[in-house]
Amino acid sequence: MAEQEITLEPSESRVVSFEATPHEARTYQVSVDGLTGSFMAMAPPFDPWVYDVNGDGYIDKAERAKAASDYFAGIITKEQVNQVFALPSPPTPPACATKAEKLKAVKDYFDGLITKEEVEAILSLPTCPE
Repeated sequence: MAEQEITLEPSESRVVSFEATPHEARTYQVSVDGLTGSFMAMAPPFDPWVYDVNGDGYIDKAERAKAASDYFAGIITKEQVNQVFALPSPPTPPACATKAEKLKAVKDYFDGLITKEEVEAILSLPTCPE
């Protein structure tokens, strides 16, 4: 509890302020020499992007699962989980690659534009009909 002692002369007035740092969002009751009041500490605004833990700008399957788990655990609200689910999902990888796309991938790899893993992923796709 914060306490302050102020001495005033007769008919003197003075503004007194107190600073409080609430630790949770709720209503706090205050009392000063018999005068009572209250203040409400508000939670910070919800940012659904906190679930983008890998920072790729998408909410992937595991990140959506975490949001759903937090909802069922009572950590976030239905509205908040819906905000997370409304964020973009990662793009779906193509089901096949044309010969031209595979040749470009090899060229891009040798030019240092893509990694070995990326070229291997493209080359492993079935060849699309041209």
